Amino acid sequence: MGADARRPLIHFTPPSGWLNDPNGLVFAKGLYHLFYQHNPHSTSWGPMHWGHATSDDLISWTHRPIALAPDKHGLIFSGSAVIDSEDSAGFGSNTLVALFTYHALSGDSPECQGLAWSRDQGEEFTKLDAPILEAPPGITDFRDPTVFWFDGASSSKHISPSGNSPAGSHWIMLLAAGQAVEVYTSSDLRNWAHASTLRDAFADSGTWEMPELIRFEADDDVRWVLAVSLTEGAPHSGSGVQAVVGDFDGSVFVPTDPTFWVDFGPDYYAPQAWNSAPGGRRVWAGWAGNWRDVSPDPNAQWCGQMSIPRELSLIRTGGGLRLKQEPVAELTRYYMDSLVLAGAEISATIGVPLALKAPALDFDLELDSELSSEDAVIIEFRRADKAATLQLDLDRDEIVLTLDSNQIDRPTSPAAYRAPLGLTDGAGESIRVLLDTASIEVFAGASVITVKTPALADPWSVVIESLPSVGSTATLTLNSIGSPR
Repeated sequence: MGADARRPLIHFTPPSGWLNDPNGLVFAKGLYHLFYQHNPHSTSWGPMHWGHATSDDLISWTHRPIALAPDKHGLIFSGSAVIDSEDSAGFGSNTLVALFTYHALSGDSPECQGLAWSRDQGEEFTKLDAPILEAPPGITDFRDPTVFWFDGASSSKHISPSGNSPAGSHWIMLLAAGQAVEVYTSSDLRNWAHASTLRDAFADSGTWEMPELIRFEADDDVRWVLAVSLTEGAPHSGSGVQAVVGDFDGSVFVPTDPTFWVDFGPDYYAPQAWNSAPGGRRVWAGWAGNWRDVSPDPNAQWCGQMSIPRELSLIRTGGGLRLKQEPVAELTRYYMDSLVLAGAEISATIGVPLALKAPALDFDLELDSELSSEDAVIIEFRRADKAATLQLDLDRDEIVLTLDSNQIDRPTSPAAYRAPLGLTDGAGESIRVLLDTASIEVFAGASVITVKTPALADPWSVVIESLPSVGSTATLTLNSIGSPR
């Protein structure tokens, strides 16, 4: 991945050129596939291709040849991939099928959906000659198909069709159309019938993009989470992601809980979950960027990174069901040195940099449930005389990440990012912070804050500036992370 020491260690970046949305996330034959929006010719956005990489652990990635390139129908915008195990499309059993948006550079209807297939695990694709789905009349934004198999018995995503699939089983395609999500169904991935339209579930600012629908078991029932990326109107302005919990019967999604923001930082967009993940895992990743102010580093050969892949679950909070996101467990394979402190050992370090420093750190602080609004919890993360400060504002039940002005990768961004703690009733405070050369990700209960920072090779250090009198159950764990390159 090159010799640039500033390149992220544990966050995926392209070998060179531009990266934005993840596409075609699918697991097949022991490998996680990551396709992504890619301009191989420049570190600026341009003619979109699908880049391609594979991994057996979601952390260390091997770059593959470019999967899809623009053609006479247009640029290759976002989409998804599935494993057609029972040859419903007629390309052969266990074929990898990609569905994506063609974006034409001219015409009244610039967007339609295309299909390509690969019999060698994505090394080479063959495209259908003609699009499989045209935009309805008068619709110009018609993009980002997310496709999965709906099992009529279990209503389960992340599986492929089997020979004994029950009645009511079929392929699902969700598409973003302006400020609506369109649902289509198919038996063969080629021919699609419109099933329903969802409006008014998300903010009415900007354009809706990258719909994603994931099944969970919660409250002894099956619940579905629909996430949509919005080009404008996020908590700290610019683009962001909203989600809502609801019911889905294979054709119609009905929200049942309040809509919520998926990430309260400025830099999380277009998350997509891996289809066919083993054991029914629900893991997704997003682009760590914001359309408002993304710009290339003139001294780097690459631009753009993914978030850390995140394991998903549903937890109940005071505001209803919410997504809980945690870095995938495979990250622990790359831990190097560790520091563990508890109780009085933590208090003895107040104001003193912890002994462990590295360009990539995984910080975790578990506090007991005795905290009150008068307690001060302040942690500082430093590198190269630059600082990011994390504070628990227990009076407002918020977590606040504040960045020094020279630690911000954008001139127009606010320096402070707030998120509700959103923890389950009776739980202690849990704070986890993932630091890499070009990003900070904060995980606290049901809240996440993702912030892109200037890419620096300097090591991070951690200083506990203030903590209440912590009990014996309080634990601080700090791990340095080695490069999987």
